[in-house]
Amino acid sequence: MSEYFSEDEVRRRMANRELYSDAYPGLEGLEVERDRAKLLAARFNQTTPAEKDLRKHLLA
Repeated sequence: MSEYFSEDEVRRRMANRELYSDAYPGLEGLEVERDRAKLLAARFNQTTPAEKDLRKHLLA
């Protein structure tokens, strides 16, 4: 696998807001993190502004 598709390189590109893809063998950990982030975002979006403590917990 080329360096371009290593997990470190993909994370570097993410941090620098560069184009990247995590759809390659060996990058399954990134897919798991992305799915977790989507779940947390969905849970956050279901809260109301009055649920400040829950929102803080989800963002922690």
